[in-house]
Amino acid sequence: MKLAFFGAGHIAETEIKAGNIPDVIFDNNPELWGRNFLNVPIRQPTSSAFDEIDSIIICSSSIGDIEKLCQELGFELENIGISQYLGEFAKTYALEKYRFDGFISSGLPSRVENLEGGGIFHVFETEPGFASVEKIFEANTHGCLRDDDDLVFCAQGHGIVTYNIPSKCVTDVVEIDRGLRPHGVRRTTDGYLIVCTLDDSVRHYDFDGKLLNTYRISLKKDHLSTAQHHCNDLWVTNHSIYVSMFSISGNWKRGVFDGGVVEIDRSSGQLTPVISGLTMPHSVQIHGDVMYVLDSFTGSVLGHDARPIGVLNGFVRGLAFDHEYVIVGESKNRNATKMDRGSHLASVDSRVTIIDPSIGICRSIQIPNTISEIHSVVI
Repeated sequence: MKLAFFGAGHIAETEIKAGNIPDVIFDNNPELWGRNFLNVPIRQPTSSAFDEIDSIIICSSSIGDIEKLCQELGFELENIGISQYLGEFAKTYALEKYRFDGFISSGLPSRVENLEGGGIFHVFETEPGFASVEKIFEANTHGCLRDDDDLVFCAQGHGIVTYNIPSKCVTDVVEIDRGLRPHGVRRTTDGYLIVCTLDDSVRHYDFDGKLLNTYRISLKKDHLSTAQHHCNDLWVTNHSIYVSMFSISGNWKRGVFDGGVVEIDRSSGQLTPVISGLTMPHSVQIHGDVMYVLDSFTGSVLGHDARPIGVLNGFVRGLAFDHEYVIVGESKNRNATKMDRGSHLASVDSRVTIIDPSIGICRSIQIPNTISEIHSVVI
């Protein structure tokens, strides 16, 4: 098995000193051809020279250009590797090559024409930053989850909808009480748990739509006639329900945005604040035993101990994970409040942003501006 490096420089030197000795080094610099680098011959990259090689390790930061050249010269992509010593260059290139293929929900008023309004959209990235967007279900939708081949989401005027992805068909609709404005939804072994924004509650329905339990955030709605907490998303474990909301105290309509995440004990209904001090938070989720939440107004993506992974310019809402990547929906940022944004610029675009938190880099996929709100991101 003959091994070649591509790039006669510092990375190749590091590989060789670590004991990874190639048979030859290719380089695009004609002045180096015919010379030796640490006793390894340097040659011109040609298709005939590649015929003698079984695998190539790229040892240059020009990863994309070298990979493209190797393929043009007839070398198979699966036999091309990237040196581990390229570090951030390799991670940046991997992020650039990643292609998002997933779904977003939008809670806008529903319209059929030209991707406008609310619904469930299939977003398939065709090239970096550009995507094919198809509306697969038309309705005002908020919470959405994926369960194997199914999408499960709350749709205004419908209830809890199950959509089968391979068949592109709705396979089940569970009717629930009207006037709740359901947002977040989770499927359990015995039914569904949904956050009811207009009721300040989490409701538990069975698969036939029978109400099994109601978890109240507070009794303020009974006294004031309208919901006061603006609950939106949830995450469910065997014993707990975690709910994100605009105001833990129930005073956001009075200009007190003391947002955060509250834990509800599924047995007793007891509430315990878990994360506080957030502004319009959404998308609470537990991934790898770590709780994540989006501090939407500030654009902050929060992870371990509510520490920022990064700060984006959109109204962040919709959270998914794909291996090492954190994927976030960014909606047109809200400017209607009287809160001070400081020097933080507010984006008016909609996009899906892929973050590599290990080195703090990201890139985005632009969504048509007719979809100005993203509520959920699922893959």
